Amino acid sequence: MNKETMLAFARSPKGRKLLWVLIVLAAAVLALVVVYSVFVRAPEVPQGQPGNAAAEAPSDRRSGMYTFLLVGRDTGGGGNTDTMVLVSFNAKSKQVSAMSLPRDTMVNVGWRNKKLNTVYNSCKGKEKETQVEKGMAALKEQVGKLTGIVPDFYAMVEWDVVGQLVDAVGGVEFDVPYDMHYDDPEQDLHIHQDKGLRRLTGEDAMEVIRWRKNNGEYGSFQIGDSGRMKIQQDFLVAVMRECLQAKHLMNFGTFAEIFTKNVETDLTTGNLVWLAQKAMGIDMEKDVSFCTMPYTNYSRGTAYVLPVVDEMLAIINNGMNPYKDEITAEHLEVIQRGSKGLYLTSGTFADASLGRDAGSKPEAQPPEPDPEPEEEPTPEPELNPEPEVEPQPEPEPAPEPEPAPEPVPDPEPQPEPSTQPEPEAITPVE
Repeated sequence: MNKETMLAFARSPKGRKLLWVLIVLAAAVLALVVVYSVFVRAPEVPQGQPGNAAAEAPSDRRSGMYTFLLVGRDTGGGGNTDTMVLVSFNAKSKQVSAMSLPRDTMVNVGWRNKKLNTVYNSCKGKEKETQVEKGMAALKEQVGKLTGIVPDFYAMVEWDVVGQLVDAVGGVEFDVPYDMHYDDPEQDLHIHQDKGLRRLTGEDAMEVIRWRKNNGEYGSFQIGDSGRMKIQQDFLVAVMRECLQAKHLMNFGTFAEIFTKNVETDLTTGNLVWLAQKAMGIDMEKDVSFCTMPYTNYSRGTAYVLPVVDEMLAIINNGMNPYKDEITAEHLEVIQRGSKGLYLTSGTFADASLGRDAGSKPEAQPPEPDPEPEEEPTPEPELNPEPEVEPQPEPEPAPEPEPAPEPVPDPEPQPEPSTQPEPEAITPVE
């Protein structure tokens, strides 16, 4: 088409209409670019502090590192946060490191049940509008004390979202590790899954991630919480692998709708889009690692677990730590078990309700720095500290004014304050 023909076409009614369409399209594209640049952006990392605020903070943050607390809540089980995963994402190297935190981890809180999974419900308050914010702030603080990393952001999901995501991508291939058969009519919970590799539907997925034991005619085989955490970790990796495939990019609108309806988070939609873009191309085999916090069991009538600090720190400092310096034991404030009872790694004993191991003698009290809180020495009738109750009832009327300053060695067998050195260095719990 030569120049004259093009000019003639542009002047014709048809040409003018096409020109306007092109102008509108160009304006729309420009507007999208502007909106995208304003709307889709990296999350702003809050200025965090390690768990033990008294300790000196590690050095500056590493560029491109983001930390998240991923929380799974099952409303059918009272709403406790039974799945808690600390996640670090390095946007530069596209590496994801995640550590599951057992729900039975003992934390130093002021209520009777001292499990980590009770923190959210115990702190959320009664005002519905602020429950998530308050509950998650308290849970993030406890995770910071436990690991030295106060998560930058949180995402709390109802477990139903997993099933919806699985259906949105047409199912997820997963190797079910056990024959799973469990029935609980009271909760209307029925799990029946056969062992083996197959494509799971959303309903199958919900059964698999909830299972931890068989019952009834199927016997009493069980894997407990640690086994269930491992299955959940493996399944989440399978879901991520499926969702991040290029063929599902067109499903982004569906994913976003499922996410906004079922997930509470302090990330904006623009943040989520930015993070999703950065996550594209992740190699699930090489770039994603899941583990469970190393722990030992501890029982006081209720089953708890205590972290094995040196092993946990080795994991955290190998890919999860967002700081340039290593996180050390002094940055933590976790409960450990010693010969005289339970203590915090900050060097103090835990509160009175945790002060003794089951079976230890009741004299293991927190050591008092000043062992002389005697009754005020009332000047006059000084009852001399008698070794035993004497038969003479009256304290002789000899008003001896003052042998007060001389340090009379008290004859009564004082229960010498426990000389256990305050635990500062943390030893692995046996």
